[in-house]
Amino acid sequence: MTPKLSVINLTKTFLKTKSNVFNSISLHIDKGEFVSIVGPSGCGKSTLFHILAGIEEPTSGSILFNGQIQKNRKGKSGYMFQNPLLLPWRTVLENLLLGTDILHIPKKESSKYAEKLLQKFDLSEYKNEYPSILSGGMKQRIALLRTIIFHQDLLLLDEPFGALDALTRLSCQLWLLDVWQKYKSSIFFVTHDISEAILLSNRIYVFSGRPAKIIGEFKVSLPYPRKKEDLMNKKAVTLEKKLLKLLLS
Repeated sequence: MTPKLSVINLTKTFLKTKSNVFNSISLHIDKGEFVSIVGPSGCGKSTLFHILAGIEEPTSGSILFNGQIQKNRKGKSGYMFQNPLLLPWRTVLENLLLGTDILHIPKKESSKYAEKLLQKFDLSEYKNEYPSILSGGMKQRIALLRTIIFHQDLLLLDEPFGALDALTRLSCQLWLLDVWQKYKSSIFFVTHDISEAILLSNRIYVFSGRPAKIIGEFKVSLPYPRKKEDLMNKKAVTLEKKLLKLLLS
């Protein structure tokens, strides 16, 4: 099976500062797979996502979507940052439609689809509300829907729940799993939280400090659908110990 995303010998060096971010990184994500990266702060995870989204260019190496080399990557994936970045002067529905405005998709068509999506995930009652009245978890849900609305195939999620409290974070994690299982998207997820990576992922890549390299790759052998209690499973506890040992070595 051809991977949804392949990264081959990717290297990034910032020439002005002569800072080497990562060397010859190679990884892949299969279609419909949920893959996470864990690693120390500043190891280049976000830089990698900027490159995959077309915001930055690599120094060398190749990026393939569906087996095809992609030099122009802008608009080929949905990219969600830690901050929800909702526009305060737009309603929930209008925020969802922001990307469709940029893509010049007819408003009638996009509005109908966005409203259907809100209904599907029990958010219809908020469609005419402004972000200021929403909780942190609700803002993240809306931002996630905005990310996937016209980029369902490949999602890049950069610590989307990092700023949330523990209970809200868990709620959003389980909600994300529900969204993923409904759409079968390929998801590439950055987190500093080992438990979060285990709860969500099919596979986990472990990055070293700069210049980053992949120092581990682990399959998470827990069946879906998952719940918080699965983290107490013997397999999950063993995997967490392995990941911690690797990150702290």
